[in-house]
Amino acid sequence: AYAVGLIGSGLWLTAAWILNRNSLHEAFSPPKPARRKDVQVLSDDDDTEQEETRVSSATTVTAATTMISTYTPGMLGRYKVLKELGRGAMGLVYLGKDPTIQRFVAIKTMRLDQIDHDDKLQEVKARFFREAESTGRLSHRNIVTIFDAGEENGLGYIAMELLEGTPLKQWSRKPNLMPINEVLLTLATVADALDYAHQQGVVHRDIKPANIMLTKDRTVKVMDFGIAKMASSSKTETNIVLGTPTYMSPEQIAGKKVDGRSDIFSLGVVLFELLTGQLPFTADNLSAVLFSITHHPHPAIQTLRPDL
Repeated sequence: AYAVGLIGSGLWLTAAWILNRNSLHEAFSPPKPARRKDVQVLSDDDDTEQEETRVSSATTVTAATTMISTYTPGMLGRYKVLKELGRGAMGLVYLGKDPTIQRFVAIKTMRLDQIDHDDKLQEVKARFFREAESTGRLSHRNIVTIFDAGEENGLGYIAMELLEGTPLKQWSRKPNLMPINEVLLTLATVADALDYAHQQGVVHRDIKPANIMLTKDRTVKVMDFGIAKMASSSKTETNIVLGTPTYMSPEQIAGKKVDGRSDIFSLGVVLFELLTGQLPFTADNLSAVLFSITHHPHPAIQTLRPDL
C-alpha cells in the first residue's frame, strides 16, 4: 500500500507538472532585467570608413552625433516633433509638423549647449544661423528647401522639405548600377543645381551619392547644403576638414578655403562611382585614401568598364 501510494503521488505530480508547466515556469523563473531602449539610427552610409562626416588632425575627435541626447523634444519652435527619423551629419533628424499650415517637415538638430565658453557659444550660434540663412536663400527645384532655423533649449534646429525617395547610393554598387544615360542626365541636373548655388556664393562641401535624392516622381534633389559646415560649429578642435573623405577635393583635404570647384571635383567622384560601381580612390585606411587623392591619379575608367 505504501509503494502504491508513492507511485500514485508521483504520477499525479507528473501529470500536474505537464499540464501546468508554462504557468510554473513563469511563476518560478527570475524576473527579466529591464532592457534599455535603444535609439533607432538610420545611417547615411553603411560603409563607416568611407562615410566619415569630417576629419581632424587632433588625435581624438568626437563625432557630432555622439553628443546628441536621446531625449526627444515635444516642440522645436513652432513645429511639433512627431518621431525620430534617423541621424544625419549634424545629429538627430525628426519628423515634424507645422500646426499652422499642416505641413510635414524634416527637422535636423545640433546641440549648441556643449560649448564651454560664452564667447565661443555666441560665435557658434552666429555661424550656425548665418549658414542656415545663406542656404535658406536658395530657391531651386532641385535643391531641398529650408523653411526655418532656430534654437530651443540649447538645441539648434533646421526645418526643411520632407522628401520621399531613394538616395543615389542605392545605385552606386554592382549589380544595381543605373543605365549610362540616366546617370548622365541625373548628374547634369545636379550640376545645374550646384551652378545655381555657386552663383549665390553657397558651397555644398559634402557632395556624395547619399546627399543626392531621386524622389518617387523621379525629381533630383540635392540635400544638406552647408550642413557639413554647420556640423562643425559645435566643435572646438582646430584644423578640421569638413566633408566625406573619399569624395573630397585635394584642397578640401588640405584644409584650404574652398569654392564651387571643390563641389565639382566631388561630383566627378560621384560620376565615376555611379558608372563603375567603385570609388576612384581606395586604400586600406583613411590616411592612405587621403594621400591617394592628393598624390595619385585615379585609374582609367576603361580599365574598370571597357564599354565606356
